[in-house]
Amino acid sequence: MRRPECHAGFAACTLLVSLPLLALLFSGVAMTALWGLQHYVVVLSDLELHQEMTFALQQVQANLQAARQVTISSVGRNNSIECQVANAQGKSGCHKYFLNQVDGIVKLVDYDGHHPLTGDHMLASVTMDVFHCRRRSTNLYEIELRGHSRTSGHAYTLRTLVYVRPPEGG
Repeated sequence: MRRPECHAGFAACTLLVSLPLLALLFSGVAMTALWGLQHYVVVLSDLELHQEMTFALQQVQANLQAARQVTISSVGRNNSIECQVANAQGKSGCHKYFLNQVDGIVKLVDYDGHHPLTGDHMLASVTMDVFHCRRRSTNLYEIELRGHSRTSGHAYTLRTLVYVRPPEGG
């Protein structure tokens, strides 16, 4: 038969060894989870950057292709594009695209600066660097759009050529 005095400190000794090991294990799991969350936010902000810029370029491209008249104005390295567009009912509309700074974020906007096409997602915090359009030939325009995510710091550039049909009868 064993004597109970020999095992009296065994439980306390086990706790003294196992609690620091458990704390170390849980802190490692927490650090791994935080590291994963940080990279998840970076990936989401890059996806949002790509999505916002692609959508904005598609909007500009669609209105440029439907335009009856295109006017390009230069402001430094950036441009503004004004498109006179006819809708299905034959009424004429105007789209004017340019960069506008709102609350420290440069956005690509339509009309008078109140219709932003980029920069409205808080996670990515997309800010535009360049919006440039130039006429390559009579009915061919090159559009360049460059922006970056302030969350991840990554930049993204899109460039396309748009053919504008000549006006009918001209």
